[in-house]
Formats: sequence, C-alpha cells, structure tokens
Amino acid sequence: MYACNGILFNHESPRRGETFVTRKITRAAARIKYGLQDKLYLGNMDALRDWGFAGDFVEGMWRMLQQEEAEDYVLA
Repeated sequence: MYACNGILFNHESPRRGETFVTRKITRAAARIKYGLQDKLYLGNMDALRDWGFAGDFVEGMWRMLQQEEAEDYVLA
C-alpha cells in the first residue's frame, strides 16, 4: 500500500475566517483606509507566529504523492 504522512504546520489561505489574526489585520487595514474604524485591537503582542501559504502546502502534498516510494513529510 502506498501511503504518505504529511505533517502540516500553520498555513494561511484567502478563505480563512475573519476571527483569525491575519484576516483580522487585513480587514482592519481596509476598514481604516475607508474611514470605517480608526484602530486595530490585537491580543498578546509578544506571541510569535510563522505561517506558510495554503497553496504552497497543497503543491507540497501533490509532490509527496508523485514520489516512487512513500515517505513521511513535514511541511512548514
């Protein structure tokens, strides 16, 4: 049986919900630009995060499945 494991770390997409920090920031930036709000409120500014792009992760998963031998992969 050909089976690959893909371990995917944090990744972002344009379809991400508005309650998540990246969408919160971009939505607030647009609202500030159009005068609909004047400040952006965020939580813990000391928190560290790193994200990949969901499209890149999908390509990585597709490439995993193109290999002759099944392996385990970490996409980060």
